[in-house]
Amino acid sequence: LRNPRNRAGEKPYTYVDHSHELYNMGHMYEGAVAYYRATGKRKWLDVAEKNARHINRVFFEGDPAYNDGKPVMRAPGHEEIELALVKLHQATGEQLYLEMAQKFLDIRGVTYSPQGEGVQTSDYAQQHQPVRDQREAVGHSVRAMYLYSGMADVVAFAGDETMQPALDAIWHDIVDRKMHITGGLGAVAGLEKFGPAYVLPNVETYDETCAAVGNVFFNYRMFLMSGDAKYVDVAEVALYNNVLAGVNLAGNRFFYVNPLEADGRKAFNHGTAGRAQWFGTACCPSNLARLIPQVSGMTYSVAEDNLYCGFYIGSETSIPMAGGNVTLKQQTAYPFDGNISIEVAPQADGEEFTLWLRVPTWSGEKFVPGELYNYADENDAKVVARVNGRKVRSEVVNGFIPVRREWKAGDRVELEIPMPVRYSVADERVEADRGRTCITRGPLVFCAEEPDNAEQVSGYVVDKIGQQGEVAPFTDGNMKGIPTITIDASNSPLKLIPYYSWNNRGDGTAMNVWFKTSNAE
Repeated sequence: LRNPRNRAGEKPYTYVDHSHELYNMGHMYEGAVAYYRATGKRKWLDVAEKNARHINRVFFEGDPAYNDGKPVMRAPGHEEIELALVKLHQATGEQLYLEMAQKFLDIRGVTYSPQGEGVQTSDYAQQHQPVRDQREAVGHSVRAMYLYSGMADVVAFAGDETMQPALDAIWHDIVDRKMHITGGLGAVAGLEKFGPAYVLPNVETYDETCAAVGNVFFNYRMFLMSGDAKYVDVAEVALYNNVLAGVNLAGNRFFYVNPLEADGRKAFNHGTAGRAQWFGTACCPSNLARLIPQVSGMTYSVAEDNLYCGFYIGSETSIPMAGGNVTLKQQTAYPFDGNISIEVAPQADGEEFTLWLRVPTWSGEKFVPGELYNYADENDAKVVARVNGRKVRSEVVNGFIPVRREWKAGDRVELEIPMPVRYSVADERVEADRGRTCITRGPLVFCAEEPDNAEQVSGYVVDKIGQQGEVAPFTDGNMKGIPTITIDASNSPLKLIPYYSWNNRGDGTAMNVWFKTSNAE
């Protein structure tokens, strides 16, 4: 059963601690729910429900055809079914699936904990402790993020607040000690896992695309559970930087691994020095296809008479509220521009509710929530909200400006979020970034790439912290419309592009995110 060429075991459910059986089932459930919501057709959903009932029998009741009729009672080595069961519960209203998700969480680290090496260590699949006792992000980063997402779902939908202390501690462990400024997670190559606190290399890092996808899932669920904008802020940084870097502009070449520095020669990306057309283990490309269509559904959220604007995306939608549907038409060039306009049209004039406008962390004293990164420059520009041209006087609450009024058709909300060029420094305990700065604008991390610069990009010294430089878009080619930043470096002018857009002009190009701030080594 431990033959690496037989990772599923000789019989079904005999190698649950490392097989992908339940992981695959979970993805199947998510696909079935998505298809049902898009088409209204139940055929695939019926299959998913039948399978879920089968899994319940085998794992929690006992099925004569498996495990000698005894309940397997083991949590999967690769999490995913937990959050998928909650989605199945949401789509069908069937309580059994929510109970199953909670049972899989309840038995993790309780009924079984592997005691081997490598992938069989107890923390690799977060089986070293019961989930309520866990306080640090450990092990395989993708598995971990799916687990934490499932835990947040169970808190929200089952009301199991006993998991809340674990989730809070794990979130802080990630954003305070273990996350790259791009939102990347899982810095240790080989086992694709979280490393020790503050070990965040730039060249040798892993930061699997799937882990960043999981970072979005986890933080968005933490937001839905709490109403606190700081979680959307982390999700946004992960989405616009590490996640989008995982696919090229044409949508047909991919990164599995996402370093923050590359020399153009080292084959860091599972055998290539740039993007690959596909991978033998194809989780990252398919995970991008799984997440990106969900982003539109993350734009707005509703709780009673509160309507939250989480992501700023040009869009038009109709949202059911207590007094009837409310149509919202949002116009913006975000994340390239910080001006947002939202036209509000309730079904009937006079409907009262609160529209909550997110004020991103990057618009204040640091780029992303947590204790790892802070701005090294100063900027006094303020976020301003207006309704029908009149300035909103509300104070920021949990990262949002609340606007409560009786709305009528034609009301226009405008949000101005200044987007200066900013310079971040890392906690001194992050050795790889000591004496270096990272340049950002809005929610985007910028990097230097070889095609735009005269010198070796890792050798530039940025010693004029705070300079705004010149912001201008590409005017032609496949990068047309994407903004660049040109600043003075001690060597020569340094041209920067958004991190997500690197390696779109041929493979074998060098790239760098963190720049030295002096010539001293």
